[in-house]
Amino acid sequence: MIGVDIGEKLIKIVELKESPKGLILSRYAMVEVLIKLENETNAQAQAHAIASARKDFGFEDNEAFTNISGPKVQVRRIVLPPMPASELTEAVKFEIKNDLNYPISSAVLDYYLLGKSESQGGKQELLVVTVNEESLKDRVAILEQAGLKCIGVTIAPFAILQIIKQSPQVSKDDLVALVNIGESSSNFDIFQNNTLQFTREITIAGATITESLAQNLKLDFPNAEVLKVKHGIPDEGETSSTPEGISLADVRQIMLASVEKLQAEISASLNYFREHFGGGTISHIFVAGGSIRLKNLKELLNQHLGIPVSMVDPSLSLSVDQTIDPIQFTRDLPHLPLAIGLALSKGMEINLLKIEQNKTDKNKTTHKLQQILDRIQIPTAAVVAAFVVLLALIIGLNFFLVRSMEKTKNELDANKIKLDRLTKFRDRKLAFEDITKKEIDVKLLLARINSLMPQGVTLAFLDFNKVNRSVELSGESLDPQAASNFHKRVEESAYFSQSKLLSIRKIGDTIIFKMRFNIR
Repeated sequence: MIGVDIGEKLIKIVELKESPKGLILSRYAMVEVLIKLENETNAQAQAHAIASARKDFGFEDNEAFTNISGPKVQVRRIVLPPMPASELTEAVKFEIKNDLNYPISSAVLDYYLLGKSESQGGKQELLVVTVNEESLKDRVAILEQAGLKCIGVTIAPFAILQIIKQSPQVSKDDLVALVNIGESSSNFDIFQNNTLQFTREITIAGATITESLAQNLKLDFPNAEVLKVKHGIPDEGETSSTPEGISLADVRQIMLASVEKLQAEISASLNYFREHFGGGTISHIFVAGGSIRLKNLKELLNQHLGIPVSMVDPSLSLSVDQTIDPIQFTRDLPHLPLAIGLALSKGMEINLLKIEQNKTDKNKTTHKLQQILDRIQIPTAAVVAAFVVLLALIIGLNFFLVRSMEKTKNELDANKIKLDRLTKFRDRKLAFEDITKKEIDVKLLLARINSLMPQGVTLAFLDFNKVNRSVELSGESLDPQAASNFHKRVEESAYFSQSKLLSIRKIGDTIIFKMRFNIR
């Protein structure tokens, strides 16, 4: 089985094979995404990179699992009354349709049953993953253009969970977290009972750390990236400089500012989980992604969060083929957990292609049946007699189906009425909870706003209204994109809604902006 982790700039591919001794990682590849042709899209460049890697590294399998992420992917926990499995999908669609930023008719979803919620009177609790159909087709098309058959698409947390399950540091009942630091975005996930309980995208990623170094030290992005990878977070008290004359003490201060933002995002996510889902104490935090190789990053997270932190270790789940260079594999290992997890998971919990695969399987079965019937020679008289009998059966069956459909329709109408009542009750309950919230945790509010604020933005004014739970603020920055980036982060945040950029003007080199948003 092949797992393909498709990044904006780097693609990771692994191939696993079964053996009498268990799973073996037979080969892997990490390839950069380079746009070589004029008018070539990033998706086409990604497909070319995968195709080249398959050829250059000799991948044998042609079936692959991959991941999907981004603003069109949404994850929600919902609670529904007990009902037959056949009715569950429509009930889920009805429950989430108003929370999507695209029509429910263009949504593809899959869900995982978390179990019964005792606090909700024994109702069933589900984790629902939704993606825009067009985004899903675009992701599948990348693999198909590379000559692979895509048989599963899931989200990163479910894939990496397959590796965390094998970790000796945790047991099934432990509440553990994962910080997966990607190039352009990162995720904070919480697991318990071998399944995902909570996930949230956070803004600090590998590229944002590099951008901070580039901006503060007046470097271009490639040189800032080299500086970051080579020196990481220099030790406290470091007084030396790079050959280019850059003070490592300055590098440490800039890097620490990014780490503090990451810690604030993690703390805010933990608080949100405890407030809304009654979560307990996190016993362990796992980290994954290329940035975890940065010197002192893991140790600083451990120190400031007060929770044991360790790297996701895929080597616990499989062995490595003897033809693979062990030294190079050790260097590359921090980049590979997601690709390995994709090959391990095979979309067992969440597979957004399940519905499409079921349709394809049915079409194949029908085609095979038609081929068999075409080979059978039957006398004409027998055909006529069989037709008469079949016609009588169809008439009787039609009458039965009409009655059954009427009965089913009545049952569905009754269930819809119940669901409407439950929805109204939920809305009233939420409205009542909003009314009864008399105080705003100012310290937490400021921490959340600070975690979303881009590097280089200075907060000039902030005011919040306890009655309508709104925040109005103004800020200053030398970066022309800072205001729009801040506005976008607030819009996508799990803590705020109805963000509006009220004004933006330029005085000299300084951009001054004003915005308003509501507290969820």
